[in-house]
Amino acid sequence: VPVPATTVIGLLGPVATGVSATPGSPVAPEDLVTIPGIRAKRLLASLALGGGRTRSSERLIDDVWADAPPRSPGAALHTQISRLRTILGAGHIEASGNGYRLVGIRTDVELVEELIAQGDAAALDAALSWWRGEPGDDLGDDAEPLAGEVRARAAHAEDALDRARSVVAMNSGDYVTARSIAEKRCARDPLDETAASDLMRALAGEGRVADALAVF
Repeated sequence: VPVPATTVIGLLGPVATGVSATPGSPVAPEDLVTIPGIRAKRLLASLALGGGRTRSSERLIDDVWADAPPRSPGAALHTQISRLRTILGAGHIEASGNGYRLVGIRTDVELVEELIAQGDAAALDAALSWWRGEPGDDLGDDAEPLAGEVRARAAHAEDALDRARSVVAMNSGDYVTARSIAEKRCARDPLDETAASDLMRALAGEGRVADALAVF
C-alpha cells in the first residue's frame, strides 16, 4: 500500500525528513529523522507548506523569526537555507524570484491524502501510521501563524482519514470501531452533524438503540 516517494518531509508530528532506507523503495514513517534546531524546523515547515510553490523571502523570514527578526534578515535567511541544503541535499531547495521553493520532495500529509484516496482498509491503516505526535508543537509558542497552518493541514487530513475509516468500518459491520471513530470526531467538533449521524448508526449497529436515540 505504500506511496512512492524519494524524500519526505514529516509534518504530522515533530518536523522531520527522511529518505528511503532501501534504494528504490518508498519512504516509511520509521525512516523520518527529526530536524535539529527550531529555526531549521520552522524554515522547513514553511517551505513544505508551499507545496512546491515559491515562498517569498519576506514570508520565510516572518515564519522563521516571528516578531524578533535578525539585524540582517536576508543574510540570516541565506545562512539557514544553506544549512538546510546540507540536510536535504542541495538540489531540493531552489531559489526562485524573491524566494525559495522545495523540489523533488513530498510531505507526509500528501502521502496520507493519497492513501485515503485509495480507500481500502490496508491503505487507511498505512495512512494512520504517519502520525508521530502533535503537529506544530515543536515550532515554539511564538510561531503563529506557521504552527496554526501546520495544525490546520494535519487536522484536515485527520478528519478525512477518520471519515474514510468510518465508512470502511460500517461497511464491514465493525460497529465498535465505527463508534470509536465517531466519538472522537464528536469530541473534536460537537457541532459536526455527520459525526453525530455516524455515531447514531454505529450505536444502532451495536444494538444500543436507546443510546442512538439519546444522541439524536
